[in-house]
Amino acid sequence: MKGQPDRARRLESLRDAARTRIPLRINGTVRLELFDDDHVAQRLYVTMQPGNFAVTTVEQSSAATISLPAQLFDRLMNGESSAMSAMVRNELKFSGDPQIGRAFVRLFPSSNKDEDPRIRARDSRQNMDARRGGAAVEVSDRGR
Repeated sequence: MKGQPDRARRLESLRDAARTRIPLRINGTVRLELFDDDHVAQRLYVTMQPGNFAVTTVEQSSAATISLPAQLFDRLMNGESSAMSAMVRNELKFSGDPQIGRAFVRLFPSSNKDEDPRIRARDSRQNMDARRGGAAVEVSDRGR
């Protein structure tokens, strides 16, 4: 499969994100199955422990398995798609320990396309206020 070593290297590039996005209580391995045309083309094992994030192709036991098309993996790594949205669309299949799986999918770059439109609207209002030189107005529903 074209890009196999590159995908493992790209996963390794998430090491810095792992330091800030993975809770310290997480300790386990995710088996990532990338497939093309309904057959597994590559298996990667990602071990997440406090202070350690490692990617290997050497088979080992895992607490969770995530199966997805290789093309979806590339979109996730580029921030062009959301892992949670892909799971809802049944493009990404998950089994095993939900805490380990959830911690792993938090590592992917965020997808602005799948961002909550209310957050985009709030940020847009704050940017407009900042450009005008005014302060953003906080809206509170206290006292209602």
